[in-house]
Amino acid sequence: MNMKIGEKKAIIAHGAPWKNDFYFYKNTSKKWINKIKKYDKEIYILGHTHHPMNLKLNNKKLIINPGSIGQPRNKSNKACWLIVDEKNMKFDFMETKYSLTNLIKSIKKNDDSNKKLLKYFI
Repeated sequence: MNMKIGEKKAIIAHGAPWKNDFYFYKNTSKKWINKIKKYDKEIYILGHTHHPMNLKLNNKKLIINPGSIGQPRNKSNKACWLIVDEKNMKFDFMETKYSLTNLIKSIKKNDDSNKKLLKYFI
């Protein structure tokens, strides 16, 4: 999804601008770093890896991954998320403790459509 954050051109993509299931990590090979440099956006908000990331490329491009609310994969037992202050162009990475056990119990209590969510947590 193309958008603006403040006055900067931005894109939100699940994996990478060119492929939704691409795993873009901070140490991704130079080949993929160079590919993203060819895009005309200044801010890239990516997901898929579930690892928080804040990577600056040549002080011109910013690649951000907020992490994951329900499936953190950075060895944290906390929900990871991001606050974007577009007025000040500030990105604050946040973490919130939650109980996976209580979440699973809550899902099991609710109707059958919510039980489909369990496969993501257990």
